[in-house]
This record gives sequence, C-alpha cells and structure tokens, in this order.
Amino acid sequence: MLSLLSITISLQINLQISEQEIHDDLKLLQKSKPINSKASVEASNSIEARIEDGKLFYEKRWYHRGQHVYIDGKDSARISGTVSSIGHNEFLVKKTVDGSKLRISIAQLVNGKYSIKRRSS
Repeated sequence: MLSLLSITISLQINLQISEQEIHDDLKLLQKSKPINSKASVEASNSIEARIEDGKLFYEKRWYHRGQHVYIDGKDSARISGTVSSIGHNEFLVKKTVDGSKLRISIAQLVNGKYSIKRRSS
C-alpha cells in the first residue's frame, strides 16, 4: 500500500510541473554558474604571504634571516640566495652568484611574480 501511495504522489508532482517551468528553472541554474571557471580556480589557489616578528610566512612555511632559499620569477630563471633582511612589507635576498641583493615585496609574492622555496645549506 505504501509503494502505491508513493507512486501516486510522484505522478502528481510530475503532472503539476510543466515543461516550460522545467526549462525556466534550468536557465536560471545555468545563469547562476560562474561563466569563467578559471577565475574560480584562481580564487581557490590564493597565495598566503605575510611578515610577522621579523619572519616571512609564505605558502605554509616560515622563512627567517640567514636562511638559504631559491627565488623563482615569472620572467627570470631560478635564483639561489640567502634572506639578508626582512622589513615590514618586503625582504631582501642576497644572490649567491654575484652578491647583489634582490628586493621582493609581499605584493609580488601574492601576485605570483616571485615564489620562494627552501634549499639546503
């Protein structure tokens, strides 16, 4: 008896909704989806970087003065260096090759212009 009742209810629901209402609902659902799926992927891949107490926090790792790092740039090759100083919103990396210093801001890390990786001493 229960199965006959559930079949009757489902038939009543199907009969109450017209084809046009179904198409209208589908159009509304499609409009609510993000048009650019790349933008939603980028939002989920946001980079976290900050400086606290003289240490740099980047991608779930802490970096401190004197630490050996690799710097990867969008427009440049991998640079080997040492963190020489950390300011309020930027830090300096002394290049191993020629001793020159590279100034990198937190904004450059967040925007993806540069990235940092640890290296063994």
